[in-house]
Amino acid sequence: MVSVTLTAVVTAIASILWTKAQEKIGENFGDTVWTQSGKLIEKLQQKNKSFEHEGFGIASLSTLRVIRRSR
Repeated sequence: MVSVTLTAVVTAIASILWTKAQEKIGENFGDTVWTQSGKLIEKLQQKNKSFEHEGFGIASLSTLRVIRRSR
């Protein structure tokens, strides 16, 4: 009887510790993904600004598509 209770207690404690470890891993992973995706968005916005600054805005790209189609 005592061994069954001891096994149940040890299993419950291990389950709690495992769950907390998984929560922390998920939290760290989520923070990393959130931060890195923010950095990616910033870089893409900077790249878009430099692309437009060089004269390749949306209007220019649509004009290029029309020129390619007419050939």
